[in-house]
Amino acid sequence: MEKSGRLKIRYDSVKHKFLLTYDFDEILKSEILKNKLAYDISFKETGEGFSELDFTCESKQLTKKFFFKNQKLIFPTTYFTENWNSFKSEYFSFYISDKNLFNDKCAEYLDKYVNDLLILMNFSKEETELLKKEKIIYLLCENEDEIKKISGFNTKGMYLLNEDAVITTYSFHTHEIVHLLMNYKLKNLPLFTLPFFREGIAVALGGRGGLNANILMNAGYFILQSNFIDPRTLLSKTDFYSEDPSIT
Repeated sequence: MEKSGRLKIRYDSVKHKFLLTYDFDEILKSEILKNKLAYDISFKETGEGFSELDFTCESKQLTKKFFFKNQKLIFPTTYFTENWNSFKSEYFSFYISDKNLFNDKCAEYLDKYVNDLLILMNFSKEETELLKKEKIIYLLCENEDEIKKISGFNTKGMYLLNEDAVITTYSFHTHEIVHLLMNYKLKNLPLFTLPFFREGIAVALGGRGGLNANILMNAGYFILQSNFIDPRTLLSKTDFYSEDPSIT
């Protein structure tokens, strides 16, 4: 809970932020508690105080894993990165799966990038000092399979809302950092926001999946000037996701 709340980012109607992506929906929980659903639980000790609980509900085609240390619930990232290479920089706590995949210069570049954004986004001195103290957690994975094992999502990188961490296969993943800093700027916000604005600011300031922001902005300018797409058609969540992400 302390880790999840360290940057004071909160989401509307979310009681336990640390359970985001981890929890069951309220209807399912109610059915389980009323014994309306059959389910199986298996539990095993995995050494050094760690343990793993597997929950399965066949009728809902649902499986979930929960991890513990000394019988207390922990994030999957804590469980899987226990023996990873770790170090801190001015704004980051780095956890590196394979140190051969990371150049120390990237830490310098990431710190400078964050510092520039803090100025651009007009963060206060107190907010800057809090970020320096509490850090952005940066988890560099070897490949997408490793990300999926830890987060459950098949992706090259993402922002983990529940613990304000970036998990990625990129040494310099600025796009997800923009997402995190925007939420840090707003502090209290809806859990779901319009992707047109959320992804727009992240691409404009942080590029996308290894692609430079300036290049993408030029491509976007061309798309608009050529009337290839009308941006007004992208203002709803459904329409935004129905279009190819290279365009949106």
